[in-house]
Amino acid sequence: PAQFATNGFVQFWYGFQATVAGGMGMVGFFYPNTPAITLGGYWQYLGEEDPKKTDKAVKDGKIVLAPNARAWALRNAFAGVVNVMGLYFGTKECYYIMAGVAIWREFFDILEA
Repeated sequence: PAQFATNGFVQFWYGFQATVAGGMGMVGFFYPNTPAITLGGYWQYLGEEDPKKTDKAVKDGKIVLAPNARAWALRNAFAGVVNVMGLYFGTKECYYIMAGVAIWREFFDILEA
């Protein structure tokens, strides 16, 4: 809980971000085929001759498993961890940092779109 005067919506919003954004990020990072943005999960490097989508091709570096989903998931997971820590410590400075991380996350989602 916040150690300063704030309203319930602010508390709810950061708790929501910690749960939903953080949860989506963790799932997308550890299970990259689950988010809808993976489009099948595998991406091949330019110049490769249609490699088979197998674990060997991934190990050989010919294809990559869900690079965009992992980057997207990392941003969300990071925001979730920051929000959990900020809610735990509850200082005004923590809430400023949580707001900055939320803006950073949304800003980069807009830039990459």
